[in-house]
Amino acid sequence: MKLKISAKPSRWPYNSVLTTRIGRHWLLEEDDKNELPKPVKPLDPVKELFMKHATEDGHIYAKELKHFLRELSASEFGESILFSLEAARSLVTLMDRNRSGALNFDEVVKGWNEIKAYKKIFEQFDKDGTASVDTYELSKLFSALGFTVNRQVQIAIVRRYGNRNNKIRLTDFLIVIFKLTLMFELFKEQQLKTGGNNDAASFTLNETGVAQRKHFTRFPKGYWHPIMNLPRGLVRQEDYLGLKIELLRNNKIFVDPDFSPSSSSLTFSGSQPQISGVRSVIWKRPRELVDNPRFVKDGLSRHDLDQGCLGNCWFIAGAAVVSTIPKLLSRCVPIDQDFDKDYAGLFRFNFYWYGKWVEVIVDDLLPTDGRQLIYARNRSDPDEFWPALLEKAYAKLRGNYEALDGGHTQDAIVDMTGSISETIDLKDKSKIPDNLYELVWKSYQMNSLMGAGINLPGNTSTPEFEMSNGLVMGHAYSITGITSVPYKGNNIQLLRLRNPWGKSEWKGDYSDEIRKISQDERKRLGIDIKDDGEFWISFIDVLRIFDDIQLCHLQPDALTSEIANDERKQSWEVTVYHDAWIRGLTAGGCGKAPYEDLFWKNPQFFITLKDVDIKDNSGLCTLIATLTEKEMNNKSSVAIGFKVYKLREFQRRPLDGESALRNNLILQKRSGYEYNREVTRRFELDPGVYALIPSTYEAHVEAKFMLRLYTEKPAESGLLEEVDKNEL
Repeated sequence: MKLKISAKPSRWPYNSVLTTRIGRHWLLEEDDKNELPKPVKPLDPVKELFMKHATEDGHIYAKELKHFLRELSASEFGESILFSLEAARSLVTLMDRNRSGALNFDEVVKGWNEIKAYKKIFEQFDKDGTASVDTYELSKLFSALGFTVNRQVQIAIVRRYGNRNNKIRLTDFLIVIFKLTLMFELFKEQQLKTGGNNDAASFTLNETGVAQRKHFTRFPKGYWHPIMNLPRGLVRQEDYLGLKIELLRNNKIFVDPDFSPSSSSLTFSGSQPQISGVRSVIWKRPRELVDNPRFVKDGLSRHDLDQGCLGNCWFIAGAAVVSTIPKLLSRCVPIDQDFDKDYAGLFRFNFYWYGKWVEVIVDDLLPTDGRQLIYARNRSDPDEFWPALLEKAYAKLRGNYEALDGGHTQDAIVDMTGSISETIDLKDKSKIPDNLYELVWKSYQMNSLMGAGINLPGNTSTPEFEMSNGLVMGHAYSITGITSVPYKGNNIQLLRLRNPWGKSEWKGDYSDEIRKISQDERKRLGIDIKDDGEFWISFIDVLRIFDDIQLCHLQPDALTSEIANDERKQSWEVTVYHDAWIRGLTAGGCGKAPYEDLFWKNPQFFITLKDVDIKDNSGLCTLIATLTEKEMNNKSSVAIGFKVYKLREFQRRPLDGESALRNNLILQKRSGYEYNREVTRRFELDPGVYALIPSTYEAHVEAKFMLRLYTEKPAESGLLEEVDKNEL
């Protein structure tokens, strides 16, 4: 054994044993065969940080990666890159090359080097220094990184990862790039296995059929891609069952943290609402108001709904219309809820919110004057509370109760059923279809829901008032029935209406038409039976007195199809498209000067109509197209509309100004742009191929939208896309 004197090494050699210290030196015992080992170099900072955060198995998972990246970026850049846990999970999935579900050191180093490179290029295109890029900068950024991403894929990316201004932040951009890279590698691998089968042709192919360049032009058939995940709904999705179990386990009653029993849930300003006879709003639970509260008593009925001290007759009328089909309303209002068994003070409702069903959970604290409800209620049976709780859930969805003060009946019906709305203006005689009664009758047979309204004069300050004939101006009525009664070889056309107040009926002389109906027939129809707010009125009087009729056509699904079958009614054929107007890409405006050429940049859709309508001798095809802006805060600030073209030649590519004039006939040059969340148009068309081009009125205006196409018979439709010249 030899003795050697050395300065203290940074790490002890494993085959050495410390024996003693002489001054600044250490005496080591070593194997005769070994020379004094060289001092071990300090750990690389990345390696050291990795070891700090790695779990016992030597890997990093999402939670650890989040903190690792924050500390490492702060060390290298002087500021932290803050990834959310969700983003960190995505990065783990995308950086995990060996598919182990976690990251080893080599994978982390590779991923970190890529992040640094992407960040450097990202900052070159972030011209305004906001740590985000707009759609134009994003397009240039993709090109700089060697990606050719077509318009539709870019739209999908912006829809999924863009903020309210359609800008992409650095952290979201990194996830997008990792996803695109991974998708390229996966598809390349798939094409190698399939010999370049076209079903996987999302990229430009070389002669061997293997993806070589990153040309993202379309997604493979049947491939569900993560980029196309829709953003979450405006209402936070909550675990109703889990929340209820937790409350019951802890013996607690629910108080909604997102819609508190305070003035902020009542008005936009957060102040107390001004209600005649109510000094202050007191929030109470049904158990504090009545001895035996019930959620639903004897089923869901339109007679349960009465308007309170809020100008939301449109909502009450809409709910009354939907309640004419209890099975349909029960999807919005689940009836398996009560105040007895397993009561925890929370109730759930479902609404169709801009193309997606969302569940809204509320507590049962309701606005009162201290003794009774001040808003929606069941006047005839105060023990029943589903109307009040439904109204509260809808107020939560829209922000507060004041947000329900004024609206359109059809909007409420759409949100409770997922239908599309169509409004017929009765005051502009030139717009009334000649076959309006037949159209209303046909809509009824197609399982559509309907309402009617009387507008206030423009110089009237009062929200609504009752006329001498018993009808109320500024009011929305539900259409709950339609019939035609024979009389001396003719038919008397009638509509059954309901006032959401639950009182104040039509008390005119029923016109000469109604006088002709026999007493037996009037009894069968329920005329003059009781003052419950529901009454029959002749169609002639509706045209004379009312300002509009709203039709809401149900979107077919398992429930609505079952209802249609039960009632022996027909279902519509529906196709739904989600898209967006993005500045620099697809926000082309309506084509007015000086942006005529930009109009053709808007998203374009086609539909092929082959089969004429059922039970119709006209030889025409009905098309109902509805365009919905996915507005924020329920207040549309964008005028929207669309143009429709009948195509002479169908080449499955977007129209431009030249081809539109040369090859296509303009069917409807301009539909009339409206500041509404929905614009609906009905067409009776000859069989053929048509192009629809939705747009905002002004160019460069950004918004997300949904387009729904309703036909009586199945019809092929799709997006008109540019074909990549390099794509096979």
